Amino acid sequence: MFLNIVFHRIVNKHSDLRDTYELTTSQFVQTLSLVRRLSRQNVSPFTNYRLYFDDGDNSFLSIVLPLLKKRELKNVVLAITTDNVGQPGFLSYDDLSWVQEKGVVISSHSVSHPALAYYINGVAQESAIGAEYQTAPFGHTRRLTAQEILFQLKESKKTLQDNGFFTDEFVLPHGCYNDTVLRINKKNNLYDTISTCDEFIDSGTYLRPRVLTRHDVPLEYFERKITLLTPYTV
Repeated sequence: MFLNIVFHRIVNKHSDLRDTYELTTSQFVQTLSLVRRLSRQNVSPFTNYRLYFDDGDNSFLSIVLPLLKKRELKNVVLAITTDNVGQPGFLSYDDLSWVQEKGVVISSHSVSHPALAYYINGVAQESAIGAEYQTAPFGHTRRLTAQEILFQLKESKKTLQDNGFFTDEFVLPHGCYNDTVLRINKKNNLYDTISTCDEFIDSGTYLRPRVLTRHDVPLEYFERKITLLTPYTV
């Protein structure tokens, strides 16, 4: 079974951190070393791991890639928000082609990174009513309509395919989903895997659990957390 870990932007100095989900290079190295060690031992519930890098930040190329082992690359996933590609601070399609040739997996992370489901007090709300097929703004700002959800799922896949990247995995922005999201995906036969931020061990289900990393969480706490995870059984 796999432990799927989510990283975002990696920076060289603590003063360069911009949000909670970014790590310094030192923190990334420590986390990766921990996961490598635990995957070799019998004390953890997982025997392998995937490393996700969400959004397509160019720190993957400049900082992360030199720190990875060649054999790990097939289990490295870049979750790409297509509006970001080629923008300042983000990977280009040439960059993505180059890392894909090395074995890195390219997956969809939507067009513009809106939350596909809206939560109130931790409860996913029903999707809004509306029929216009259009994009939506970045963030967790409002309930999307079914057509806006379809746009994020379908157009990100199409854009990646048009640029030579074929993916059967959609990585949920902000990890948010509801029954409507899953129903739209299945109805349109878009992705075989929907990756979440549900914190479990990956047992091979259609919904793929992933564990977020944060720079404000001590390594000892993170170690305890991942060694206590249970398999996802949806």
